[in-house]
Amino acid sequence: MSGIVIEDPRMRTLVDPDAALEKLWTGAAWSEGPVWWEDGGVTWSDIPNNRMRWHPIKDGTIFHQPSNHANSHTRDRDGRLVSCEHSGRRISRTQHDGTVVTLVDRYRESA
Repeated sequence: MSGIVIEDPRMRTLVDPDAALEKLWTGAAWSEGPVWWEDGGVTWSDIPNNRMRWHPIKDGTIFHQPSNHANSHTRDRDGRLVSCEHSGRRISRTQHDGTVVTLVDRYRESA
């Protein structure tokens, strides 16, 4: 038996149920928000330690620290990383050159 349990058969179009699971890194208090990159790397949040990690070759290199306790991540149509930041109270985007810009930091601000 593999370590992958598929409850909905439609998931088999995305994940091979016989694929081997591989631990990429240990040492986070808890990790969330993984984003997979075409080159095989993955970015994820180590929230309590206020950092984002990057796994280009399974070494867990720090990508951003502090990360403003970034949690959820996705990528935009141009491949840039978009993150929700708890302590930054914003949605940010990491540009291709590594700079971080604010996309949203308020909602219906009163005059």
